[in-house]
Amino acid sequence: MTFDEIVEQQYGRLVRVARLIVFDEGRAREIVQETFARALVRWDRIGNYDRPDAWLMTVTVRQAVRVRDRSRREIPSDAAERSLTAAGPAASVEAHVLVQQGLAGLSTQQRAVVVLYHLEDLPIAEVADRLGVSAGTVKTQLSRARARLAELLDPDHEEVSP
Repeated sequence: MTFDEIVEQQYGRLVRVARLIVFDEGRAREIVQETFARALVRWDRIGNYDRPDAWLMTVTVRQAVRVRDRSRREIPSDAAERSLTAAGPAASVEAHVLVQQGLAGLSTQQRAVVVLYHLEDLPIAEVADRLGVSAGTVKTQLSRARARLAELLDPDHEEVSP
């Protein structure tokens, strides 16, 4: 696969993932452009990988998490809504609002884990690999994210003691 082919094939997917982590379309595009710039410099090696798309996803997610952690600012609700609305026409407005509320209430790491596991359908091991953490950390983050989402999306939710 050529560099141009991988850009054409993966650009939209990578922007969507970055946008769901940073809640900013412009920053998401910048992150993906930086990912492709890094890949181009190393394309002789990366182009020979079995899955160059996996390398691109890993670099994009790690950059998005770093950008989001660095900014540490409140997510303007209109920016988050624009980000999720641009994710695709198939989802309903109600689902977008719920996803927006839920993702906005998670830590950056939890948001990245949820996006990769639930929205990108990656298995735990691949999520761990992309984020550079252990599978146990991914499972813990998913568990915490689910608990936080239940709390955020259902104010009447009561935690059940084991």
